[in-house]
Amino acid sequence: MKRAGLIALILVAFATSSVAQQSQRHLDIVQIHFIFLASRAAALGCDAVDKTTEPKFLSNSQTVTIRAMMALRERNPDLSDSDLAAKVTAAQNATEADVKNEIAKNGCASDRIKGLLELYKTNSEVSLGG
Repeated sequence: MKRAGLIALILVAFATSSVAQQSQRHLDIVQIHFIFLASRAAALGCDAVDKTTEPKFLSNSQTVTIRAMMALRERNPDLSDSDLAAKVTAAQNATEADVKNEIAKNGCASDRIKGLLELYKTNSEVSLGG
């Protein structure tokens, strides 16, 4: 998939989510982190995880997660570690629940879920140096 197509797919997949509403100009590392979460939730919910793809995806996801948490710490210096962790956990749970609800409502063949499954595959193929 071409880069412009991938970016368009990401934006379409999250056009109605709070993540996309926070910054419509560009995706930052925190938004990318939540896209990784959503794509994995879709893969798990649709039995699209396999022993070849998953380790690569998790390695890339770990790199993104570390960078996202560093960015969130910088953006929220007044929050305690436990408050920041609680906010991140709540947002992660909401993202995963949103994907699960989409699967329950429209199935794995919905355009949004198919897009997330493609992102899961793409996110396992890139090398982020993690």
